[in-house]
Amino acid sequence: MTILTVSGHARKTGKTTVAEGLIAAFPQCGWAALKISSHWHSTTLENYLIIEEQSREGLNDTSRFLAAGAKRAWWARVREGQMEAAMPEARKLLESEPFILIEGNEILDFISADFRILVLNDAVAEFKKSARRILQQADALLTIRNPTEATFRREVVDFPAATPFFETDDPKVLPSELLRLIRSRLHLASTQESF
Repeated sequence: MTILTVSGHARKTGKTTVAEGLIAAFPQCGWAALKISSHWHSTTLENYLIIEEQSREGLNDTSRFLAAGAKRAWWARVREGQMEAAMPEARKLLESEPFILIEGNEILDFISADFRILVLNDAVAEFKKSARRILQQADALLTIRNPTEATFRREVVDFPAATPFFETDDPKVLPSELLRLIRSRLHLASTQESF
């Protein structure tokens, strides 16, 4: 089982768009994708809920994963601090899949990923506590540039110099150097695309 994670320094950084691009860039993997949301405000007593996505129309984030080429996708809505409770069910779903892409931060406290991307967005000022931990563990940093903002740069005081750093103006356009790094680190065969 090969696990690629896409985390972000806050909400609305472009993680889902980056995940879509990765799924589409490596179609030979037949990705299974899991999105984890911790901002669930359900009135039920459940600590988590995992639902398999069926629609390929791209109307929500997990549907976008399927539209990008994932063969299966799940949405895990987890109350804050309850990721550990959701892990047995999540592991059961993922263990039968050879290539897994996970969008989320907190899950990295419970799994070992083969490649971890942290998405940083210049236009988003918030910097989550969980993202600060991931910053030190990331295998690659991807900045979504905004010409009028540079908020995260002021927040990240302990930027790890050895971590490969990539930039893009559009999260739909992933840098070819990042795709090459992922391909080499995950030992993926080349596809017809040249990057």
